[in-house]
Parts: sequence; structure tokens; C-alpha cells
Amino acid sequence: MSNRVRYATDIEKSVILNNLEKRGWIAVNPDDDWNFYWAGVWTARNIFIVDTGYRLQDDQVINHYPNHFELTRKDLMVKNIKRYRKDLERDGSPIGEKDDQGRFIHLDFIPTTYILPGDYNLFAEEFRKNPSTTWIMKPSGKARGIGIFLINKLSQLSGSVLDSFTKINFITLSQDLNKLLDMFVAIDPRQLGAITSEDLHDIIIEILCAESTEQRVDHIIDTVLQHGSCMISKVDFLAYIPYILQHR
Repeated sequence: MSNRVRYATDIEKSVILNNLEKRGWIAVNPDDDWNFYWAGVWTARNIFIVDTGYRLQDDQVINHYPNHFELTRKDLMVKNIKRYRKDLERDGSPIGEKDDQGRFIHLDFIPTTYILPGDYNLFAEEFRKNPSTTWIMKPSGKARGIGIFLINKLSQLSGSVLDSFTKINFITLSQDLNKLLDMFVAIDPRQLGAITSEDLHDIIIEILCAESTEQRVDHIIDTVLQHGSCMISKVDFLAYIPYILQHR
């Protein structure tokens, strides 16, 4: 049997294929015995769902892992680092020590960060304390520097999604959240944490009413599904609920 690396991929990109072939690796079908699998995000997630019971062997490597977005998405990375800090501090770990100014000695490697629109009020308060500060705005789900811009005025944050967050009807929000989450779970019975754009379309139609025009629904979907994605995670779905609800 050949000792050359056997690779599989479900992404037909020349930059990937050329580099793998240049190394003399052997292309095989994903269902065959492979050593390296360059897989799409959703393929990698489906490989490791509970139903399959699949586990990597010692001689297998894959380019994604389940729930990788907990670290690769900017908003979730910040959330998890903050939680990690609190856990270490609570457990009395020396890694979680702070200096006299209350700053982490070993874990002070991320700047003050707010996740919008949820942290908008906290961010606005901090902004007004230091009005001359320039802030870096980064989209949570994009890459390669796409969508990054600087602001030094709160007015530069105006937009339909952010504005909708300030118009939430908190009296009915709880009922709306429960209804929408029930719809999400019903469409995602395996709890993969994401649904397709087609499923999102059906949810929006049911929320708005049957009379809603396709153009109106498509506009909402284009806003919610960033960067041309065909899937939306539960985290993103929850963040955009105020925006979706304002179109009723």
C-alpha cells in the first residue's frame, strides 16, 4: 500500500487542489479511507453529529471541527475569553491573576469590546466618557478584513438593524422569542445550531403574514444573511429577531 497521503475534499477550488496535488498526495472519495479532508464547514459538522458516531483516527486530519465558530467568530471568541477569565478567577488560578489596577496580568490580550446591538447602551455610555476615542467596528461573521471600518461619532452607527433594537416592545418580546425559538428548534431537530436560508424564508413568511411580498421578505433575508451565506446560526438568528419583528 502506498505511504503517500490520501486526501479528500468537497470544495472544488484550484488553489486547494493544486497545492494538495503538488505535494504528491492521492485524491480519494470522502467515503474512502483518507488522511486529510479539506471540508466545508457544514460537511465537517455533519461528519461529527451524534448520529454518525464518527471519530478521527490518529492518522486523520480535518480542516474544521464542530462548533469551531465559538472561537473563529469575533463576537463568540470575545464571549468565551471573558467566560474563561471568570472561570480562572473564580477557581483561584494564577493565570487569572490581576494587577493593582484590576487588569489581568496574563490574559490582557483583547481590547475593551462590545457586541452590538445587544451592548449598545453600554457602548454608548463608554463612548461618551471618552468622546475623542476612535473605535474599530468589525462584522462578527466576515473575514479577510471585509466590512471593517472606524467610527468616532455615535451617529455613524445608525442603520435599520441597530435602530430596530431601540424600538423593541418588551411587553410582547418574551412571547415573540418563545415562538421564534420553537420554530427554529422545530426546523433544527438535530440541534446543529443553524438553519438554511429556505427555512429562514418560511419563518419570516409566518411571522409577517402570508400577504407579505417576496421582495420585502428577500430584503430582510439579504440583511440577515451576511456575506451571501446560505445558512444562519442560532446566535445570529437571535440577534436579528428585533429587526425581523419590526417588519410586522
